[in-house]
Amino acid sequence: MCRAEAKGICSLREELKTLGVNVFGVVKEELGAEEFSSGYFCGNVYIDEERKFYSAIGSKKASVFSMFRPKVLKRAFKTKEKGNMAGEGFLLGGVMVMGAGDKGVVYQFREKTLGEHAPLADVLKACREAVGVVDVPAAAAAAPSS
Repeated sequence: MCRAEAKGICSLREELKTLGVNVFGVVKEELGAEEFSSGYFCGNVYIDEERKFYSAIGSKKASVFSMFRPKVLKRAFKTKEKGNMAGEGFLLGGVMVMGAGDKGVVYQFREKTLGEHAPLADVLKACREAVGVVDVPAAAAAAPSS
């Protein structure tokens, strides 16, 4: 189901480009990486077969039994993206937004269950913060200036 999340992130492409934010993907194996890169993701894709990145972000493996949880089944049937049943499919992923220079990680979302996605509004807000663009609250934006 990471294909659906990749498409979601890529739906923000124009705004991210305007902000000067680069998008990178990290996949755990070469199997399916080309298809993912060309059909679902809008940035560079890196293969991490040793899973060092996954280890660094504290990623865990889901159990086989977790596939049968009601919320996981609901997500699986709800997604419009055709799944890839080849390869290792139980390593949980996530989304990170890194700030420039020494800002480091400004946002991190880690999957706790299969198919969980980072809220796109949170990702976009973090990208804006990473480049120094502050969201203006709707009430403040609507208030007349004197």
